[in-house]
Amino acid sequence: GFIAVRFDSMLVAVLGIIGGYATPFMLQTSGVVFPALFGYLLVLGTGILGMCFWRNWPLVNGLSFLGTWLVVLPALRTHYDDGRFAEVFPFLVGFFALFSTATFLFQFVRGQRSNLLDILALLVNAGVFFAVWIGLAALLSAGAKRFDAGGGEGAMARLRTISGPGLVLYFLAMTFAAIDWAMSLEPHWFSTIYGVVF
Repeated sequence: GFIAVRFDSMLVAVLGIIGGYATPFMLQTSGVVFPALFGYLLVLGTGILGMCFWRNWPLVNGLSFLGTWLVVLPALRTHYDDGRFAEVFPFLVGFFALFSTATFLFQFVRGQRSNLLDILALLVNAGVFFAVWIGLAALLSAGAKRFDAGGGEGAMARLRTISGPGLVLYFLAMTFAAIDWAMSLEPHWFSTIYGVVF
C-alpha cells in the first residue's frame, strides 16, 4: 500500500489486492481457522483503509470489498456452525466498520461530500451485513422452535451462547452504522452522543 500511495499508482494497489486476496485460496487447507483467516483479512483491509486516507480510489475499495466477501462467505457456508459464533461475529462487525469507513474516509478528511458511488458502496456493505444479521435471526428463530418442541437444555444453552454476544455485537454494529451513514451524507456534522441515540 505504501508504494502505491507514494508513487500514486493504482495499478500497484490493484495487483497487491489481487495477491492479498488470492493468498487464502493458495494456502487453503481442509479446515478453516476463522480467527486466523478473518484476522488476516482485517489486517489486509486496514492497509487498504490506510490507502483510502491518502487516495480516492473507488476501484480499490470495491475490489477489497469484493475480495473480502468472496473469501468470507464460502468459508462461512462450508465450515460455520453455531458453536463458532463467538469467534466469527466480532470479525464480521470489524468488516462492516472497516468497509463503511473506507467508503467516505477520503472525503471526510478533506471536508468533501460523498458521491453517489460511495453511498452505493455503503448501502451494499450494509445489505451484506444485514443479510448476515437476518441469517442470525433465522438461526435463533429455528433454535427457539426446537426448544419449544421439547429440545431441552441443550437447545437453550445454544440459544444463550448466541444471544448474549449477539446483542452486544448488534449494539456495536448499529452504532457504527448510524455514525457511518450520517457521516457519509454530511461530513461537517458530528455529535458525541449520536451513536447512543440510535
